[in-house]
Amino acid sequence: MDSKALWACSLITVAAVACALWFIPGRGVRNRTVRTFHIMQNIAMDLDLLENQDSNALVRAISGQANDSLELNKAVAAVFKASADRYITNSVKSASPGVFRDAWGRPLWFATQSSPRFGSLHPDLRRTNHNVLVFWSAGPNGTNELGFADDLFLHR
Repeated sequence: MDSKALWACSLITVAAVACALWFIPGRGVRNRTVRTFHIMQNIAMDLDLLENQDSNALVRAISGQANDSLELNKAVAAVFKASADRYITNSVKSASPGVFRDAWGRPLWFATQSSPRFGSLHPDLRRTNHNVLVFWSAGPNGTNELGFADDLFLHR
């Protein structure tokens, strides 16, 4: 076989393998899962970086929102956006429009310790308490299972 034919066969083989890897089942789920963890990690870092003034603003913003995950989500995003702290920038980019969403485009779930659903959450999720808040994604299936099944949350 001449070198041109060998080169062409090699190129076709590499292209075929690349295409096969691109369409492996579950590939999109893994990418979205990683992106969702990245979004949640940014939120956790920003919560940890809050200074006293912004931390107090967060507590005021979430008081009275204990039963509504979406309102808690919006309140946290609003506090981050209004923060004068130049370090609070990572998670604000992922809050659109004013709501933190996972990589599937669904709002992240938030709960406070005083929330009625807090006791029903996965025990590991309850231990991830970030400034009186816990948050998680419903995961690939889109069903909120309170941290169980395929729901995603950061472990501490």
